[in-house]
Amino acid sequence: FGRGGRRRSLPMPIPIFAPYTWEETEATVTVTSRIHGATSANTDFFASPHYVKANSKQSGGALHLLELDLFGEVDAMRSSAAVETGVVKVLLHKAQPGLWGQLVIQSADKAERMRRRKRSIEVAERQAAQAAEAAKKQTWENSRHTLKSQMDLDRAYRGVLEDRKAREKAKE
Repeated sequence: FGRGGRRRSLPMPIPIFAPYTWEETEATVTVTSRIHGATSANTDFFASPHYVKANSKQSGGALHLLELDLFGEVDAMRSSAAVETGVVKVLLHKAQPGLWGQLVIQSADKAERMRRRKRSIEVAERQAAQAAEAAKKQTWENSRHTLKSQMDLDRAYRGVLEDRKAREKAKE
């Protein structure tokens, strides 16, 4: 608390933009960034069709950020990041094969880049919601199938028991 009992807000850490290198093939883009102290536990990754972000919150409060407004479109659902101590490697699968020649969009002004980023994030959120719904539906179908299989087994076992019981009665 500050003077007069007012609560002081802690300053937000200023992000440190991580340096990176990149390479591409017709089908993929690989981005490698050295982020001191990055581990899989303290690093988050987000991919959308035109925007990619990886951030690593360090124990001292520093926020290391890799943020890319991509030149071309990627398949966000297939893209991934791997973190080995201090190195974040992002593998992006291109939506359409071909060479881009550049990684990030250069021509758009900041306002257009932000609108493009927002649309891209909205698409990724819709895709994630659809994937979650599909997974939920698949889980439900799997549980229904498992229940039906168990009921069939129980029915067969009951039939075996009833046959035994009938044979025992016939022997008496």
